[in-house]
Formats: sequence, structure tokens, C-alpha cells
Amino acid sequence: MEQINKWCKKGVFEKELVSKKSTITGSYKVALDTTGGLVSQIFPMREKKKPISYLDEYVGIINNISLKEINKQYQNI
Repeated sequence: MEQINKWCKKGVFEKELVSKKSTITGSYKVALDTTGGLVSQIFPMREKKKPISYLDEYVGIINNISLKEINKQYQNI
């Protein structure tokens, strides 16, 4: 909770965002390397009515999130 309060007051730093994006996209890519991992990504995606192309688009979506967008969301908490 302390970290969230810090982000709400001061915002997220670029280094933190880059690190988190790398973690998210890296683990996503690793998960897609196995049949079980692929299935574990497809089912939740389909439940949310996402097209199958979302599998390929996800990494780009994450990488396109800007520091400004993240910090704006923290201001709304």
C-alpha cells in the first residue's frame, strides 16, 4: 500500500515503467512457448471477446502504454 501511495503522490518513474513492461511482455512471450501456456492465454482472452489476433497485438499494446497515461490513472485513485 505504501508503494501505491507513493505512486499516487509522485507518479511512476520511466525506469519503473520500462522494467514492468519488460517483465510483462517477457513472461507473456515465454508463456506462449508451450501448448499449455498458449491455452492459458487464449481462454481468458476469448472470455473477454478479444479476437485471436490479440495474441499478436498484446505485446505492442503493452509497449505503447505511456508514462503520462500511467501517471494520469494514478491521479484518479
